[in-house]
Amino acid sequence: YRRKLLMAELKKYDPDVMCLQEVQADQFNASLYHDLLAMGYEGLFKAKTRASMGREGRIDGCALFYRTARFTLAEKYVIEFNDAAEATYKGKTPQLQAQREPLLKRLKRDNVAQ
Repeated sequence: YRRKLLMAELKKYDPDVMCLQEVQADQFNASLYHDLLAMGYEGLFKAKTRASMGREGRIDGCALFYRTARFTLAEKYVIEFNDAAEATYKGKTPQLQAQREPLLKRLKRDNVAQ
């Protein structure tokens, strides 16, 4: 039911680029990717790296789709914010090191981007 509504909404707006949040990995692989591929889009998916709270594939992430008639993927970079946050505080001043744990706790949340 939701899938049909979502596809109708996406067709209505007819975007060249779509950025979707909270997409479940199993739904991306089972239907969303194939549905949008048939509509002329190519897509990328990056799951969050936090531990899954349910069965495999149920963890969510970000999906990016682009119209292949208008765009071609030249390069792909996946940013892991957890890794970037850790690297930011590595080897810093003692004052910054003292604040490291509270700052990292805040930074290391829902940590993906494409």
